[in-house]
Amino acid sequence: GRPLLQRGLALHSLRASASASVHRLRQLAAAFAGPIHLHVAEQTSEVDDCLAATGQRPIAWLAQQGLLDARWQLVHATHTEPAEITAVAQSGAGVVVCPSTEANLGDGLCDLPGWLASGVPLAIGSDSQVGRCWREELRWLDYAQRPALRRRNVAAAPASGQPATAQRLFSRALQAGAAACGEATWGLVVGARADALLADPGDPTTLGIPPERWLDAQVFSSPARPWQAVMVAGRWVIQDHHHPQQGVIADRFEAAMAALWQAT
Repeated sequence: GRPLLQRGLALHSLRASASASVHRLRQLAAAFAGPIHLHVAEQTSEVDDCLAATGQRPIAWLAQQGLLDARWQLVHATHTEPAEITAVAQSGAGVVVCPSTEANLGDGLCDLPGWLASGVPLAIGSDSQVGRCWREELRWLDYAQRPALRRRNVAAAPASGQPATAQRLFSRALQAGAAACGEATWGLVVGARADALLADPGDPTTLGIPPERWLDAQVFSSPARPWQAVMVAGRWVIQDHHHPQQGVIADRFEAAMAALWQAT
């Protein structure tokens, strides 16, 4: 009865799930075709605990158990070794990084160059809801790598004809994100859900920017939101920067937040 929702299975993490439970839930997942999400290797303590309990790192354990396939979405996957990245690539599983949450919690940095080079589907997620802006997540994803690796534009790949950092990250995250949400097809193709953002060509953040550099400008230099209209499943829900239920939504949200603050 809710056509915008897809069915999926989620285990919070290996550190919160018994081995038998993981295998049993994987068996139950055979009854439907949705994605399987699992938080894994987010913090070094989880890796250490898994090594102590099984003798293997978290992702290595999943691969050795024969659990991974294209349905699996490994959330965070922050602390990995090259062999684990190779195992994920061979399985067809995807990875969902959550840059603003991982930075907020001090989790560490994922091996972004390794994941990109492997061809593993790489999506972005909000996790703790510290940030809910895809542009900010993409910016964090690349910027956090730069001081660690001491170079700019970590995600760019000029040698393979992908010199625009944001364009490469956006394209990868778009397709991988669709799979992580359980969408079989995505983009401007027949059968895909018709979602779209329409940017205002007169917005100051878009003026004078060549089309091939527009995403880079939006991700790395602009805090504004130039969206003139938003389409969800073929229906315009925002037009001329306005949602028809904007006032009602704002009032309900403010009331919900007030209740949460009072409860803390």
